[in-house]
Amino acid sequence: MSELTAQILTSASVATIVSSIMVVVNSIFERRARLKEELLKEAISVAKYKTEIVIKAAERGNSSTYLIDPAYIAIDYYKLLKCIHDKGPLSLEDIKDHENSSLSKAYRKYMEK
Repeated sequence: MSELTAQILTSASVATIVSSIMVVVNSIFERRARLKEELLKEAISVAKYKTEIVIKAAERGNSSTYLIDPAYIAIDYYKLLKCIHDKGPLSLEDIKDHENSSLSKAYRKYMEK
């Protein structure tokens, strides 16, 4: 009888340990997903805000306005926010990467016209 009790207690403790490990792993993945979601939400809100500013400037008759697809703006800001979150303040290399982004290229192309 004591052998059966020992086996039951051993299997219960192993199950508890495995369950605890699974909870920790799950929480790590959930935090990462939540962080990405928050960064994306913030990037999209910045893109909307910048687009609204350009639209208001165009309505006022500013002929030098250039509307860039908000998706490009959101992608750029998402990359910048992720970089700031991962590394802290932006380095020169990060700023150069941003200058070579699709948004910056589109803006420079427009300005060359």
